[in-house]
Amino acid sequence: ALALALRELELVRVETNSDSNSNYELNQLQTALGMEEQTSGVLSEMLDAAAEQTNRLGCKLKQVEKEQALAVSQLGHVTSELVVDLESEENTIALLQAALESSECHVASLSEQLASAQECAACQIEEVEARCQHQLHQLQ
Repeated sequence: ALALALRELELVRVETNSDSNSNYELNQLQTALGMEEQTSGVLSEMLDAAAEQTNRLGCKLKQVEKEQALAVSQLGHVTSELVVDLESEENTIALLQAALESSECHVASLSEQLASAQECAACQIEEVEARCQHQLHQLQ
């Protein structure tokens, strides 16, 4: 009976050691679980912050896209106006060139008329001088 009692005591001791080991492992698992829960909480906060940042960036992107569309539209209008102004300037230049060519032709014509008039005047002066000389000889 004593041997049986010792054996039972030994079994209780083994079960107690087994329970202690189980309790130790359970405590370690609970500690690890607590750390995982803390990590999960931190990660959740980081995820929320990242989502908030993403929303802000999305809003900024939409604003930039609106501003870009407006700038493109304004650039299109300015470009159209510049094209119209350029065409107008080209027309003005063409008209001025035609007027210049016409003026050059008119100046050339006037130069020819002046040269002809000078020749005529020279001839008339010579004729008058010759008549004057002739009359002077007759008077002498």
